[in-house]
Amino acid sequence: VPSTVITPRGVECFDLWFDGVGGARVYAKYLRPVGAAARSCPAVLQFHGYTGSSGDWASKLAYVSQGFCVAALDCRGQGGRSQDA
Repeated sequence: VPSTVITPRGVECFDLWFDGVGGARVYAKYLRPVGAAARSCPAVLQFHGYTGSSGDWASKLAYVSQGFCVAALDCRGQGGRSQDA
């Protein structure tokens, strides 16, 4: 269930949590243009490399300003907020 964390002008930002394999809690940042919930939009899915987490919110705003929804996952066992059960 997403919960709003910040709202820059024209952007909705959410913390997104879900249960992964083995019951581990997995975390992702989710950003979308205001009004995107009522329509479809192209999406960018980010899985970090060796950076250790999904990065900061601001690094995703350029995509959203161009009309993309963005989901950036904290990969399990590689830092960030996701669990590695």
